[in-house]
Amino acid sequence: LLLRLTMAEQQLNLPETDTHIEVLKSRFAASRMRGDSSHQGDEARFMLHVMNKPGQALQLAQMNWSVQREPRDARILLEAALASGKVKVEAKPTLEFLAQSRLQDARLQPLIDQFKGTGS
Repeated sequence: LLLRLTMAEQQLNLPETDTHIEVLKSRFAASRMRGDSSHQGDEARFMLHVMNKPGQALQLAQMNWSVQREPRDARILLEAALASGKVKVEAKPTLEFLAQSRLQDARLQPLIDQFKGTGS
């Protein structure tokens, strides 16, 4: 919830944004120190949408995808792959999984469609 709040605050240019960014950084760091990888998807979202670091977001999303394969996990991986410019290579396993599983999600389809038109 704090991530969603921070993303909304950032879009609205609210003064609380910087404080919440620092809190999130601390929480993700503490999670890593404990060896807890259950928040990698959220950390990937944070890196992509708040910190604007698509390369780091993609790495986190890929690690997350190796243990969690829900639509939201596919979404952040595809978003990060598109944002980083590492389209086909990095997203290929996820795209293949989605095709083989025939998973349908209205939020994923526009992302999947973007990959169909890329030559990277």
